[in-house]
Amino acid sequence: MQAHKKLARIARPKADDPWPYSDLLDRLGTGDPFGAGIWLASHGCDADVQLTEAEDLIRSFQESTASKAMLAKLGALHRH
Repeated sequence: MQAHKKLARIARPKADDPWPYSDLLDRLGTGDPFGAGIWLASHGCDADVQLTEAEDLIRSFQESTASKAMLAKLGALHRH
């Protein structure tokens, strides 16, 4: 999956020196960087692996209002 490869290539900050969440968004480029996983999950596909990967990536950056909102959105899409 192309989205999976894109997320895997993103440089992650060190745990003791997280970068701003805005840096992550800049690194992902324009558009909806988590859109593929969101679309798949919202259309009944099993995208738990992609969602978890995105959540882990987001958590490696500094917490912000925007990152918390994205984590909530992604978390709500997991299959239960």
